[in-house]
This record gives sequence, structure tokens and C-alpha cells, in this order.
Amino acid sequence: MTLQNGGFEGGWTRKTHSGQEFGEIFTPEGWTAFWREGLPVPHDPTNPNGYGRPEMKVIQRGAPYDNPPRIADGYKAAQLFTFYRIHDAGYYQRVFVGAGNTVTFSALAHAWSSNKDTPSHSDTEGDATKNMTFFVGIDPTGDTNPFDDGVIWGFGTRVYDVYGQIIPVTAKAQSDYITVFIRSTVLYPFKHCDAYFDACKLTITEPQPQPAECPKPRAGWTHRTTVLVRADAPDDVWLAACKWANAPTRRHSVDKSWDHAFYAPELEIVSVILWMDKRDAFNTGAVGRWADQYYSDSNWLVSEHYAYDDGGDPTPEPPPIDPPPGNAPKPIVHYSGNFVGLQHYIPKAGWLDYIKIAKPTVTKCFSCGDVIRAKQAQPQMLSVWRRHVDNDGGWLVGDRAANARRLVGLYEAELQTTCNNMWLTREDALNYIDVIESLNETVPSNNADHIRNAVEFDVLFSNYVEQVFGGAVKAGIMNVAVGNPLESEVELLLPCARESHEGRAILGYHGYWSADRTQSYMDYAWPYHAGRWQEWDVEFGKHDLYPTYYLGECGICYSYPESHGAQFIPTKGWKSCGDFPNYIKQIKNFNGLLKYWNGLHQGRCWGGCIFIYGHSGWENFDWEPGDLAMLREAMRAYS
Repeated sequence: MTLQNGGFEGGWTRKTHSGQEFGEIFTPEGWTAFWREGLPVPHDPTNPNGYGRPEMKVIQRGAPYDNPPRIADGYKAAQLFTFYRIHDAGYYQRVFVGAGNTVTFSALAHAWSSNKDTPSHSDTEGDATKNMTFFVGIDPTGDTNPFDDGVIWGFGTRVYDVYGQIIPVTAKAQSDYITVFIRSTVLYPFKHCDAYFDACKLTITEPQPQPAECPKPRAGWTHRTTVLVRADAPDDVWLAACKWANAPTRRHSVDKSWDHAFYAPELEIVSVILWMDKRDAFNTGAVGRWADQYYSDSNWLVSEHYAYDDGGDPTPEPPPIDPPPGNAPKPIVHYSGNFVGLQHYIPKAGWLDYIKIAKPTVTKCFSCGDVIRAKQAQPQMLSVWRRHVDNDGGWLVGDRAANARRLVGLYEAELQTTCNNMWLTREDALNYIDVIESLNETVPSNNADHIRNAVEFDVLFSNYVEQVFGGAVKAGIMNVAVGNPLESEVELLLPCARESHEGRAILGYHGYWSADRTQSYMDYAWPYHAGRWQEWDVEFGKHDLYPTYYLGECGICYSYPESHGAQFIPTKGWKSCGDFPNYIKQIKNFNGLLKYWNGLHQGRCWGGCIFIYGHSGWENFDWEPGDLAMLREAMRAYS
């Protein structure tokens, strides 16, 4: 008997009770989302809107979910919410328990129920205290209809603002499989009707005996976090790690033994934080492979803490790169650990100094001459050239082969003009251009035919680039807008992934993250937004394809606080979210996430280009030379 992902520490899917996928539904792995939708509303016949389909997410520890705490245990929890709408919604899972066994199901939950924007305080005066109720249920036959009379529901539980246990439910299995449910119901359409779930547990009433020799943790102890320090660390590094780990908000263990860090029989979660007092303190990928080999039965998580960001010595050597899987290309060893480049429309003062001093791994320009100058300033950097065209989507209409050849022709013409102006031969100029981009943001969601057309165009473009330029440059293809496409549509991108895997192209993505004036949503929304391309890579790997990537646009995009980071406002950038030093902190975190992925995936991401330095039409995103100087000094530590 195993409840899969009861603490929601795993990934997510789009699985729903109807089988239909929705962009705002992120279902915890192993579970299925359900909800009631529309009219009637028996308890409120005057409600004209009826039950709403909620937004559903897997949330991660950190802002804005740490104040107040929305995670009870571990690093993640499940959230569902409606905005000025009522809901009756939750998740279910079928579990094998064996017919005849008596089982008990429980979960933790709490609600934020309010017409005010104070996350730590729900409205609980008068009838408002009845607004949100939680239930756990069991269908002893294994049926999955949450609204069937055969579901045995526990007593409703109202708990606001802090986690509490939903009253458990007990039932005797009538078949080998049962179905367990967690559910939130709402009476009144308050502005905030947010439900949070964590720590679901399914137990047989009379526990099976455990091996006598298996050590047991003390009662109630389910999660341990250990800060792992390199074995050869000097005393001052050890003491710094101890001080950090024993802060009142942490209380972590500290150890130099890999076995001590990962060995934890019967614990639900084992978290290991690698103490990176220098850039090459650990090879994160190697640690993960070792733990897979020796502690595959443990539910472990590995992360990094970059201690040298707090004053340690950032050694200049690049991190070791994992060896490739069987069919993967040779690992890319990047010359720099600064994976944050810039996008330049009309370059401004200091742009070449950033390239020379901070040593980004990638830079993107909108003119042939600028991309040549950028590459001349830093020959080991990936140089990307995008030629702006009007109505990108219009190029997919009609003869796509002819249109793709015409776009390559525009690049040819500007290249020749630039060669004449800069007194360069065609061959010399191509030595300074690594990538030329195809169309911009033509891959949507929920439109398979349009995706197929965009993929066909980009494959044609990639092949024409190879033919016309003789393999001297690669095509930058897809260039997908943030958050696209849906999981079920990623397979449609396989022809483009193959172009990259075979060396003709690099896949582009626009890795924006949402933020407001009080917090960034980068980390918890990483797989949905800025890190969406990493979810593609999982699907591509199933087909033995290992493409390379670059993020042709990235950076902050403002989000209204009440949307919890889900709604992007495309005209508002970092200036709507605070000052530039705050932006730099988020950029450094972004760099760390790219570095972490590269360490596990053969260095296949060339980095991201922050949008934008030098564009009069995007003032809320643009910055000034003084800002760039601050960023240069911050990022040179990673170079």
C-alpha cells in the first residue's frame, strides 16, 4: 500500500477528472484534479455565476508562501483557489490496498478566506467563519467520481490561516483498489478563496510489522535537512556552515559524510543542501548519481547554497559537467559561470564592457554589425543575431518553404551590406556569428495545427541556414513565448529538437519570471514559466534527443499580487517591481538555477539574454549605463 506523492514533493501534470487540460491547472504528480462547475448552487440560488473552475498549483517553500507559511512539511504543497467565485474542488488518487483491509486517510489543510488583501488573516466574523470547509474521503470500491454517493466522507473541518488536520476518515476496502479524496468547498464568493493541502497519509489501521533491525526515527519525525560540507573543508568553512544551518528559521544538521546525509530509513523526505563555499565544492550531478545508486529507496532532494555569494571566494574554474547519456552530444564546457547575457536592440554605453569584464556565455543583437562587435569583444561567447520582421505569424501562411528561404535571404542581404561597411570578407564575418534566429513567438498553446506549421517553418529555416551558410552558423529556432506549449503538445516540437540534437540548430525560449513589488515568483513557478524549456527536455529525452538551448529573452515581468504570479503584464518589467539592486538579486538567483541545470545536463543551456538594454519602446524593461555597471560588477564574480 503506497500513496504516491502524499506530501506533494514531486512534480506536476495536467491530469483532470474530465481528461481536458487547462493552462491554469497544475496537478500534483500521482493525483487527479476535480471540480464542480456552473449552476445550480443549492445553498445560494441567487448566485448568478455558479461554481468556478479553480486555479490549481504545486507551490514551493519561499516567497510569497513563507509569510504566512503555506507549506506544512518539506518544500512543496498543493494550492487551489478561486477569485470572487465559489468552488467545490480537490484531488483524488487510486491506491492499491488489498480487499478487506481497513484504512484511514488524513491530510493537513488551511484556508485564506477574505475580501481583503491580508494573506495572514482570514475573515472569520459572523457567517464568514463558515465560508470554507475541508473534507477527506474514501471510495471503498475504487470508483473515481467525487460526487457519487458511494464516497465515504469524514466530518467537515474549518481551519484558517495555519495548518490543521482535516478530520480523518476510515473505511474497509471492498476491492483491491480504493480512491482517496481531498476536497475544499466554498459558500460565498469572497475575493480570496484559497485552499492549501499538505502531508496526506494513508495507513492500515493495524500496521504491518517492520524488520526488527531497521532503525526507527523518533515518533512524529518525518523530515530531515542536512547541510553537506566538502570533506576537505577547513575549520572556518565548517563553522560558517554551522552558523548558517543553526539559524532559528532553519535548525538543520551539518555533516561531511555523504552516507550520514542521505541515510534516513523511514523518513518521508531527506533534504541535502550542498555547501558551495567555492564554485567547485561539489559536482551536484555526481552527488545525485551517487545517491541514486546507494539510497534509491529514500525520497531525497538535493539543492545548493552558494556561500561565496555571502563573501566566500568564487573560484574561476567552471563546474564539472556530467558525462552524457548514451545518445547525448559531447558535453559543453562553458568558459564562464555567468550565464546572464543581454539583449541589445540599439546598444548603449558600457555594453561591450559588460561582455569583456563579466564574460557572459551568450549575447543577442538586432544588427549584423553589433553581433560581430560583440563576438570580437568575447570570442568564446555564443553570439545570436535576430533580424526583426513584421507580423511573425504571417510568415506561416502560404508557402512556408518559400517564406523560410525568403527570411534566410534577408539575413544574406544584411550580411553582405555589413561586410562591405566593415571591410570584412563573408568568411571572416561568419566567424563572428554563431546563431541567426527564425521567427519570434509563433508557438502557442491549445492550437496543434498552428504549432505544426511553426515547427515545419523552423525545420525548413534550419535546413536553409545550413545550405546557404555551409554550416558556419546555426539556426535559432522556436523562440517560444513564456509558458508555452501545454505538456500534451510538447511532442509536436520533436522535429525541432531533432534539428538541434543533430547539430543544425539551437532551441530558443523566452524565460521570463513574474514578480511584484514584494516578492519574486521565479522559484516556485520555475517549471511553468522561466524554466518551462526544462520540462520540454524531459519529453525530448524520452525520444533519445538531447538538444541545446538558449533563452533569447528573459527577465522580470510584473504580475498583479492577487494572481499569485500567474498573470503576466507584458508592458511592465523590473521598474514596476522595485529598484535595480533588487533586480540584480533575482538575476543572480536565475543564474544559479541555469548553472544547476547545466551541471546535470551536459551544459546544454548557453544561458539567457535579459530583455533589454537599449530600446526606447520598452522603457519599463530598459536600464541605464549606471545600472549596467552594477550588474557587471555583480556578475563578474561568476566569470
